[in-house]
Amino acid sequence: MSDPAVIPLAYAADRSPTRYPLRAVLVTEGMLSFAANLLFVGIFFYTTSVFAWGIVANFLLATGQGVVYVVAALATQKLSRALGRRTLLVGSNLALTAVSLGAALTNSQPIIVTLVLAYVPLIALNWPVLETLASEGAEPRELSRRIGVYNLVWAGTGALAIAVQGSLLRLDARAVFFAPAILHLTAAVIFAFTRPRGAANGSDGASPARDAHAAPHAEPALLAQRTLALWLSRISQPAAYVVLYTISALMPLLPPMRGLDPAYATLVASVWLVSRWLAFLLLGATTFWHVRPGLLLWAAALMTLAFLGISVSPSYVRPAWAGADLPMLIGAQIVLGFTLGLIYTASLYFGMVLSDSSTEHAGYHEALIGAGQVLGPGIGALTQWRWPTKPLAGVAAVTGVLLLSLVAAMVAAGRARRRDG
Repeated sequence: MSDPAVIPLAYAADRSPTRYPLRAVLVTEGMLSFAANLLFVGIFFYTTSVFAWGIVANFLLATGQGVVYVVAALATQKLSRALGRRTLLVGSNLALTAVSLGAALTNSQPIIVTLVLAYVPLIALNWPVLETLASEGAEPRELSRRIGVYNLVWAGTGALAIAVQGSLLRLDARAVFFAPAILHLTAAVIFAFTRPRGAANGSDGASPARDAHAAPHAEPALLAQRTLALWLSRISQPAAYVVLYTISALMPLLPPMRGLDPAYATLVASVWLVSRWLAFLLLGATTFWHVRPGLLLWAAALMTLAFLGISVSPSYVRPAWAGADLPMLIGAQIVLGFTLGLIYTASLYFGMVLSDSSTEHAGYHEALIGAGQVLGPGIGALTQWRWPTKPLAGVAAVTGVLLLSLVAAMVAAGRARRRDG
């Protein structure tokens, strides 16, 4: 690990005298989160119920989504500089409107899958920009509050989207695509007519990079804690999304979910999203976790146990325990939501506070999400294809990845203690 006074990754912060109204940013973020969860996390309820897909096909779709997500997230900084933030947000949401409408107006499975994959990089372009707009110009304590509000908005609307997805499917499967089309068009209009404060010569926030290693001044001990927390969260962030997207692809096919009405099934599947929202509420209202990077190790360990609690139903062990399947699924989701909330918040907060709210950092943060989505479902698809008659093969492989991540985090923490001690 490098000197804590220097950020391990080279950030090119794109600070600017322009500011968009925070309300416009949060409203847009909430709408985009609702839409994205329908076509990203929740799409597997659509593929399972409408296409009758199995676990391997769901895993492959999730892997493809992850690949294009990483590419788009890493490209956001350059596109933001070349086009400007407003143009990028408006243009991508107009394209998202067209993609969503196209999926709603066709019954062709190959075309719908292609459009879903096209949707992912377009939505990925929005998150780093919105994260920067919501964060820039804030001191560390205020930044923590803003990130807390930001997380509450997207997590709350995302949970709502998954909770109602089954009802939309029962009403009309095309509603899963029509709703995002309306929301993306609205988002494009909002940013087309929202003028940034302090704009000069038509600037919309794309400005030259500052010192790549710039960071707010802080006491050496505090800076070391923040840097360690950033490393731990960066190690855990891909693992968190290995879990999230493996669970998303598995959820409609788990024994407790079979036979449930779609509206009830997606309501049950949204428990971890509600739990994550509560975690964001707690973390946004407190600062105790700012100086306790060790909490991230506990979160990584509990996340692994929660993953097993969700994916390995008691009925797999003993058929007589089938009655415990649903309670176990709900309880494990509660634990999972809190651990995911801490890991995500730490990754975004410590990265933003150390990089002075750069879009480049936000892009790295989102790219780690995509990397987890590639790794988890990819390994799951490979192992289930190799051992199709063993339903827990993919779960075992993913658990191995999570354990390796936990070991890596423990090694990083141990090195930091030895260096600082």
